[in-house]
Amino acid sequence: MAGASPGPTHAADGFRYLAAGLLLGSAFWFNYSAVVFLPLLFAPLLDREALNSRPPRLRFTLSFGELARRAAWIMAGFAVIFFAVLCYFGLHGRAHRLRPDSVPGAAALRGHGRSTPTAATR
Repeated sequence: MAGASPGPTHAADGFRYLAAGLLLGSAFWFNYSAVVFLPLLFAPLLDREALNSRPPRLRFTLSFGELARRAAWIMAGFAVIFFAVLCYFGLHGRAHRLRPDSVPGAAALRGHGRSTPTAATR
């Protein structure tokens, strides 16, 4: 067809998934449970007909190689943000703040060290 716009290129598609990884990495540093949303990035790629069949099957519309390529872009974006934040803490002499022992009250939550008295122990 003359004048029809071509579909998205592999580079444009890759950058879209890289951006998704960058956003997921940023969300991870705000709240670690954001990693739970990683599988939702692949939900639009599920084959709806296979899900509606009896018995329902989990199948993707893309090949395994294409899914792996997109997952690699997402993980690359996540890794960029992850290591950028680690480097920031390291360069500013605050890498020790990332250890779980440095969180106030962490020892009390694990049952070690001094904890605050409760009504039962007073």
